[in-house]
Amino acid sequence: MTKSRAIVIVLTTLAVAAIAVLIKWPDPLKNALGDEVYKLFLQFSLLTVVVGLVSAVFSELKRESESREAQRQWLRSFHTRAWTAYNQAKKLRRLMTILPLYDRNETTYLRKKDYWDLMIELEGVQLEFDSLMRQVKVYSVSFEASPQIENSFYEMEDYLRGVLKEFEAARFPDAETDCELSTFPKLQAFLDDKSRPNSTTISLGLSM
Repeated sequence: MTKSRAIVIVLTTLAVAAIAVLIKWPDPLKNALGDEVYKLFLQFSLLTVVVGLVSAVFSELKRESESREAQRQWLRSFHTRAWTAYNQAKKLRRLMTILPLYDRNETTYLRKKDYWDLMIELEGVQLEFDSLMRQVKVYSVSFEASPQIENSFYEMEDYLRGVLKEFEAARFPDAETDCELSTFPKLQAFLDDKSRPNSTTISLGLSM
């Protein structure tokens, strides 16, 4: 509560109390103060109450307006983060089809170094989707118009987590730096256009 608002509340409370006293004991107060002073005091108290109530109404309207604007700003920031994370996942998927893969004797191989570098970047994206999903849970009221959005973020986070778990469990031969792509089914699914979670792209209005 601001200092000015506290002062308005105190003055309004005192004015209400003064009105109650003036109305309850009018004759003794008129005798003590005189009719004109009594009327001025009553009018001033009434005016103070009216001003206080008007001020309270405008303060509440201003607070609600600022709250709505803050919520809009937060939602815009959230949407930007979601777009950035999604586009980053899209970029990494495309890079994965270029950098670490090569064909030899009609077999597709995976270069260890390039694969590891891209998976480390993908881990950051997965953690961002996890953070977005948790924020949707905490601020669920802000997403009432999109009830499926939490599930959408969960699907994307879970989808990427599966690819990363395969990366964490990867075992490259000691004497070699390459492996056949067929030994990484989760990665193959990640590279396959038809394997990504459709409900996520629909809910977010995105497409990879």
